[in-house]
Amino acid sequence: VTTPLLFKLIPAVVHLGVLLRWFSPDNPSE
Repeated sequence: VTTPLLFKLIPAVVHLGVLLRWFSPDNPSE
C-alpha cells in the first residue's frame, strides 16, 4: 500500500507535464 507515494508521485508528474508544456515553444497549442 503505497498511497503516500502516489500522493507525491501524481502531483510530481502533473507538475512535470505543465513544465514541459510551458518550456515547449516548439509546440504551439494555438
